[in-house]
Amino acid sequence: MMACYRNASLLMHGALAATDAAPALAVGQIRAAAASLFRRSVAQSLWALIEETPKMRRLARRPRRTAASDERLYVGGSSNEGAEA
Repeated sequence: MMACYRNASLLMHGALAATDAAPALAVGQIRAAAASLFRRSVAQSLWALIEETPKMRRLARRPRRTAASDERLYVGGSSNEGAEA
């Protein structure tokens, strides 16, 4: 669980740095934009993205479960409907 949270938050560093750099570039602050893009956390974020890319591709190719496929898995009929309520 912690690895999932760590990787998700780590993947955001690059995107946040790009978001910070865009307005700085718009007003001509090239040094500030470069400083936000060339932080260590951004490099770690890009490395995490490279490491997680095969896993993300594998998950993207996985067939999605739908309500119809879940109905196939349900074996019990209407007698168990009241037990959950």
